[in-house]
Amino acid sequence: MKFWERFSINIFSASDIPDAGTIDRALRRGAALLDDATREEIRARIVAQQTASGGFPDRAGNCDLYYTLFGFFLASALELDSVSPGLKEYVQRTAQQPDIGGTELYCLAILCAAFFPGDQATKRIRIKIRKMQSDAEVMQQGYSRFLVLLSMLYLRDYTGAWRAMRSPGMGDPAFADARPCPVLAAELILEHVKSGMPGVKLWRKLKSYFVVTAGREQEPAGHGNQGGGGFRDKPGLTVSAGMSLEKSGRALSGRISRQNISPESSRLMHFYRGNGGFAALVNAPEPDLLSTAVALFALQFTNCDLRLIRPDCLEYISGLYDGGGFRACEQDEVVDVEYTFYGVLGLGALA
Repeated sequence: MKFWERFSINIFSASDIPDAGTIDRALRRGAALLDDATREEIRARIVAQQTASGGFPDRAGNCDLYYTLFGFFLASALELDSVSPGLKEYVQRTAQQPDIGGTELYCLAILCAAFFPGDQATKRIRIKIRKMQSDAEVMQQGYSRFLVLLSMLYLRDYTGAWRAMRSPGMGDPAFADARPCPVLAAELILEHVKSGMPGVKLWRKLKSYFVVTAGREQEPAGHGNQGGGGFRDKPGLTVSAGMSLEKSGRALSGRISRQNISPESSRLMHFYRGNGGFAALVNAPEPDLLSTAVALFALQFTNCDLRLIRPDCLEYISGLYDGGGFRACEQDEVVDVEYTFYGVLGLGALA
């Protein structure tokens, strides 16, 4: 084994890093919150949605890798072994197509890693994604970099995953509110993972020490809001769209643990609408299930205390359930495998 392979495996095993089972475990926790009848309804609908080609269809009825990945995740978490043979054949056929790229390539990588871990087609896909890591434009996008990391973890390419984490890609905090909620959630997970790596932890401690030491030498006595220290508390978690971070932090003082609340987590709470749902954009008035599920997953993954908003979030997600699946929002009338995935994932983040 090469040095970088050993080093990458050691780094990931010693850190708070998501692995290939992180999403599956969240889905299983979400499924466990459902009563038996509801769980069986979802299982039956997933089986019914699988197409003759073995994959899962979009809302227009066309089978594609994006929806098939959601179907795979749900089938795995709900232990639906009956869909596996057809799904496996669909993935094997699709993997032979040479022109797959973008998001579908990441979906195919995860599916191939699950069904054909040592196959030549899987190796070709891994090499293709590795080459994409040299594209600075791709790796500077938080969501794309998150998908690269997830693909590499499923492919057990820890060197590639390590390189994905080392790539600069966090967006400018000044424009955080301009990015959609799912993108900011992906960036939050990436930053949390990166900060949990041993080498990064050591560097940040050293950097913090020298910055604080220099600041103390330069600041006059009594400077700041805490006597001679000059340190301010981190902003608290926002739980109301109409409250500023500072005000909401004071209102929640003593009621929510702020030990692990980072500024990135607080920015994600800007999308919260106070009714249990998160919106896609800061200025969007209505929440949706996709944004809610990924926001809750990111907040739970980064150890944020969700107890204060948990009841409303459970009620919001449950209200979108309809006959074996979940709708995208309250105005939506269609149930599909994608939003069923997000519904169960959101419940899992609250479990």
